[in-house]
Amino acid sequence: MMAGRFLTALDTGDLRSALSAVYWTMMTPVQQGLQGPLKCADRGPATLPIRARSSPLWFWLDIGRTFLQQRAGHRGWITMHSAVAEAFRTNYKRWTAVERMRLLLAWILQLRSSLTPQSDSIWVAAPIQQRLDEIDLPYKEVAMELADPNSVVIRAQEKPKEVSQKSRSEAKMAEADAAIAAAMGLTEDV
Repeated sequence: MMAGRFLTALDTGDLRSALSAVYWTMMTPVQQGLQGPLKCADRGPATLPIRARSSPLWFWLDIGRTFLQQRAGHRGWITMHSAVAEAFRTNYKRWTAVERMRLLLAWILQLRSSLTPQSDSIWVAAPIQQRLDEIDLPYKEVAMELADPNSVVIRAQEKPKEVSQKSRSEAKMAEADAAIAAAMGLTEDV
């Protein structure tokens, strides 16, 4: 019943109700107003204790996976879900209950975002333009630090290419300032 309310709330954009449905399942039986604990099937990874494996969290992740497989347009949404589910499997014991709820909140917000129309460009990363010396710099820094831990690694100053780009943009800004000043009738003499 709560899963139905959750999915309906996601469809209508009522995030407060969706979050409330998930949070209600995480409460203690006394807080829920139930006689006994809420029963959830053992869905978590086998490396966790039985109580953690039968947490409602795994139920919600399964609901979200099915929801995305049926409705989401771009495969990036399912990849996002898989990354979140894997993070929960890997770090469940390490994270506090608050941290788990925060990640679950972000996951629910992403589920809702998957329903809003967006261009496929949100899944495309711009190409990276780096030179070989820039790529090797972190490795060189680590090698220098391992060779002499007491030495200080100092990065090279600005590259000539960056300086020339800066001077060009500064020159363009100075031209624009001069044009505005001339349009207003102001000169350097005043």
